[in-house]
Amino acid sequence: MTLQHIVLRFLAGITEHSCTPLAFDYHLDATTVLGPEPVPSPKESS
Repeated sequence: MTLQHIVLRFLAGITEHSCTPLAFDYHLDATTVLGPEPVPSPKESS
């Protein structure tokens, strides 16, 4: 059995489950916006 680096094992697991790996090279905090907030429709706000 060959030892693999933990990153290679992690990526193998991601690939095995057909997931898409995401990478972030900046700090995420409470002010971070990953996508636009949904705007409620007029029906939802009444």
